[in-house]
Amino acid sequence: MSGWDGSLRVPVPLLPSWLGVKGDVSGSYVSDNFNFHPHQYFFLPGPQVSFHLRHSTVFLHGLVGSAHLSENAQPDLSDDNTLAVAVGGGVDLGVSRAFAWRFTADWYNTRYNATTRNYSEITNSNGRVSTGPVFRF
Repeated sequence: MSGWDGSLRVPVPLLPSWLGVKGDVSGSYVSDNFNFHPHQYFFLPGPQVSFHLRHSTVFLHGLVGSAHLSENAQPDLSDDNTLAVAVGGGVDLGVSRAFAWRFTADWYNTRYNATTRNYSEITNSNGRVSTGPVFRF
């Protein structure tokens, strides 16, 4: 599975500096030879707890939002939106004051409604691992 992930953490003025609000947007894609090509998109806000160690940061987050599954996942499955939950964390390894490299892992859960004769609901509990650059402002 391949995809992309982008997030933004904003500190909350009246709360401690280690607690912030995070917004996460991501997409994942699968393509195989069996007419199975799901595209999933996640829009997840929630709290993030961060622990700063010099230029590096360790964080944990719990996110609740929306997930979208594209109609081309299966021939008889239509587009669907559902509640999505993601729990996880990671580390930003500081390269400089303004730049770091992120490693993150999440467990997420969705429940899509199916239009097939065999299923009324498709539950998707899965893991997600991502890495990439972090720009600090």
